[in-house]
Amino acid sequence: MSELGQNEGQEQNEKATFFDSAKISEKKDVEHFSNVEGAEERAKAAERARKAAEKEAAEVHAADVRAAAEQMKKAENKQAGKKGGILDFLFGGWHKIVTIVVVLALAAGGVFLIINFTGSKTYEEEVNEENEAYTSAVAIDSDLRYPFELNPSPEAYEKAKSEYEQSIHEASESEAVFLKIMYACFVYDNEKDFNKASGILVGIEKDIKTRVAADYYNYRIGDIYERAGMSGDFQSIIVETEKDEN
Repeated sequence: MSELGQNEGQEQNEKATFFDSAKISEKKDVEHFSNVEGAEERAKAAERARKAAEKEAAEVHAADVRAAAEQMKKAENKQAGKKGGILDFLFGGWHKIVTIVVVLALAAGGVFLIINFTGSKTYEEEVNEENEAYTSAVAIDSDLRYPFELNPSPEAYEKAKSEYEQSIHEASESEAVFLKIMYACFVYDNEKDFNKASGILVGIEKDIKTRVAADYYNYRIGDIYERAGMSGDFQSIIVETEKDEN
């Protein structure tokens, strides 16, 4: 292991941050870890479940519309021959309020269906998004990590950390997940400070959508816990797909 570079001629500080340059190639191999086995099969199952749920919800909404129409038709028949007819029944007096409430309720149901199903992503889309995010994060991580490791110094280390944090701030949600994991590993590799490394990961679970990111987190962060002698405290992130639930 070699300590962070000091100015030439200065005495080495035993408390200085250090890194293991012999592990550079090993880290490169680790960065390309991505377990997406079975993703296509899970995506197809998720798509089938989504379509079934969409069909069921549409049928329920259609039934509500039919029921409301039948109620209005019955009311119209009862009002036949009376002054004002159906329009007077629907929009006359207190009936107007009931009619408006029914129409708004049915319209709201339709809007909910549109938002809930057309705006949601399939599992396959989320898998593709996380794969693309991983590839992008690896490139950023390489740009930040390896120049520092080739020419380490306290100044270069602080600069790399600052650039990691800036990249996370500017990244998409999925990309930020991978960058946080990589940043936490970078900090632990160089400082062996478990609390500082784990602090970078606070709240990350809610942003992990598929097994692509979950498997990567479990592999990399599980390794930090093991090296810190805290394997028993590590909790894997498990992402349940529609296939898992059926």
